[in-house]
Amino acid sequence: MAIYALENAIQKYDWGDPDILPVFLAKDNPHRDPWAELWIGTHPKAMSLAITPGGARLPLDRVLDGGLTDGRPALPFMLKLLAVASPLSMQVHPSARKAVEGYQREQLAAIPLEAAERNYVDRNAKSEFVVALERFEGMCGFRPVDDILATLRLVAGPHLKEYVGRFAADPCRRELAVLFYTFISMSESRKTDILSKIRPRIDRLLQTERPGSPVARVLGWIPRLMDAFPGDMGALGPMLLNTFELEPGQGLAVPPGEPHAYFRGFALEAMASSDNEVRGGLTRKRVDMPEFIAALNFDTPPLQIQEPSRRKSGFRPYDAKSDDFTLAVMDLDGRYARAQRRPGPELLLCVSGGLRLEGSGGDAVDLARGQAAFVSSDETGYSMTGAGTVFRALGGSRIRGVLTA
Repeated sequence: MAIYALENAIQKYDWGDPDILPVFLAKDNPHRDPWAELWIGTHPKAMSLAITPGGARLPLDRVLDGGLTDGRPALPFMLKLLAVASPLSMQVHPSARKAVEGYQREQLAAIPLEAAERNYVDRNAKSEFVVALERFEGMCGFRPVDDILATLRLVAGPHLKEYVGRFAADPCRRELAVLFYTFISMSESRKTDILSKIRPRIDRLLQTERPGSPVARVLGWIPRLMDAFPGDMGALGPMLLNTFELEPGQGLAVPPGEPHAYFRGFALEAMASSDNEVRGGLTRKRVDMPEFIAALNFDTPPLQIQEPSRRKSGFRPYDAKSDDFTLAVMDLDGRYARAQRRPGPELLLCVSGGLRLEGSGGDAVDLARGQAAFVSSDETGYSMTGAGTVFRALGGSRIRGVLTA
């Protein structure tokens, strides 16, 4: 039985923000580097360190290998903090089958894991659930086909058939797939022609729309994306994909196969422990268009922005729609006791205030904002005291079935 404080790694990418994470974590960033993500878990790209009572720092997978989670070699889930200052790539995460096949294919091709042309760095599917800590904006999943066609008519005007082809006559899932592929894979000269014609019309439409109107919400990011990524048809993504604005505490599931991109803001992500992503645009990194299209799900369900459950006390779960993890949040003011807990590893992350976490064996960890703890699989119970907000990630049905079998 054990509870460990964690030391977690910062990832620096060009879309990161130089201020949000340093301020949140109370750390200096003297060179104003773009701090993009904080990783909490056992992914080998940026593994957390477990701090022992004696002050030693052990890679978190060493703790797991020591038997504290029934011998499982690594956590199947992880947490991240994302600080997005500028749009990051339009991407998709693979299904479990695609991840295994893609990883094996790239291994056989002897592509180094760190190579730019590598899509699959592990064998895992990558379902995600994102929760806004501050306002968080992006796009995710295909819009209903009727809404897509209405927007295309508005923007294309008399050029509708020229731009969208058969989709104008038969707006269905199959033709949506054809349209999307045509949009993002056309020749450079064709891209330049379409973007040069569409941009003035979008600018005029936005000048006449009131802020926050349905049209403004769909089209508002397109000029900014065009400016940030000249010549990239991914900038027209909001016409085909759902745009969203999450307020603090609101969440959104991003299952494998869903095209998505994040535009700006600060959020927490719970996810399967994977770094597989296939890019389709809005990036200066490598784009693999055939693999991107092959990994997409062209379903068009309504976008579902979530709130946590309305329990009056304790942890309030989100519907993460994942077999790999569950996510819940608690606003604590006083004391919480989890006297009995089912077997399984657990990550806790404090996002406001201060908390003291105490295990049944006497282990204790103090958590301030931005600090995380790991609870071992065989810990029978723990308590928390203080005032603050804490997120909890647990293994989903896939790992629970292994641990309780």
